[in-house]
Amino acid sequence: MLALPAAVINNPGTVTHVLMNWGVNDMNSWPIAEATWETQYESIITYSHGRFPNAKVVLSYPWRVGFDTQAATMHGWVDTVIAWCGSQGIVCMAGVDEAVTIKAGDDGHAETDFVTGGAGVHYSDPLGVGLYATAMQHILGW
Repeated sequence: MLALPAAVINNPGTVTHVLMNWGVNDMNSWPIAEATWETQYESIITYSHGRFPNAKVVLSYPWRVGFDTQAATMHGWVDTVIAWCGSQGIVCMAGVDEAVTIKAGDDGHAETDFVTGGAGVHYSDPLGVGLYATAMQHILGW
């Protein structure tokens, strides 16, 4: 929380959305326990909701080249976490589905990193961040 601007730290009620994108790194550790993964995600959401009670929590669906099965499984897990939010009175919604925005029609070739032989656009590079932000803005209705 120290890295957040003072205006956010001192006025947490003004935060409207908390964007979360968890899971792609967990695909390296497969198999992982669904219950553990979901419980840890729920703990992060609970903390964020306590800190920013007026914010909607937006959960993205992770995807990674070569990990389609794990991504599909985690897609269901994210849906489970979103349903859990509702039972806790926390407003959560589905965010970017990376299997659509990054994988697209070319198995992620144009939107992934150099390791995969892609065009050099990675979602953490400026152009990739822009593409991801555009997809998220569409989901949020901005």
